[in-house]
Amino acid sequence: MTVSDENWPSIGATGARFGSAGRRRSARKEQDPSPPQPAEWVEPGRAEAAPELVEPVSEHADQTPESVDSPAAEPTEWVAPEDTVSIVRPFILTGGRTESGVDLPLEALIVARPDGDTVVDGMLAPDELRRVFALCSEPRSVAEIASLASIPLGVARVLLGDLATAGAVTVKETAGSTGPDRKLMERVLDGLRKL
Repeated sequence: MTVSDENWPSIGATGARFGSAGRRRSARKEQDPSPPQPAEWVEPGRAEAAPELVEPVSEHADQTPESVDSPAAEPTEWVAPEDTVSIVRPFILTGGRTESGVDLPLEALIVARPDGDTVVDGMLAPDELRRVFALCSEPRSVAEIASLASIPLGVARVLLGDLATAGAVTVKETAGSTGPDRKLMERVLDGLRKL
């Protein structure tokens, strides 16, 4: 059997009961030898003008809609809703960085330093960085700050790393980050041996 279009079976090489789209198109063309019919040409003629419909003029035509039997309208200012979503991609907030120079586990507690306001004011900080710093006014974990600021965890780690590097916040070590104290473990072991 050859692979030419006219000899190709209707069952595919893998057992499927259809060939490729190109082979099906060529098979259809071979079955319908009649040439396609050209569309009929319509001679452009003069369009007849539609009769104009004119509404009668009302007696209040010179008045604006607000002035007709309505109280004085006060100009209102558009206010953005509270739950607006930022259209800025998260990696733009960090300048494309995905890691910070500071190791920040999820459970690490972050606390703003008393002089942190002056440090943040000295930085060319975006609004998100200032918002993250404001959340650090009381001890919070990295995960809490990311959740409250409504930013991805990776972005929160980078922003908190920037604040820690600048000296605006203090990172409290977690219990698991340094491991147990050796002297404490020796005392526990001695106590267990005495039992």
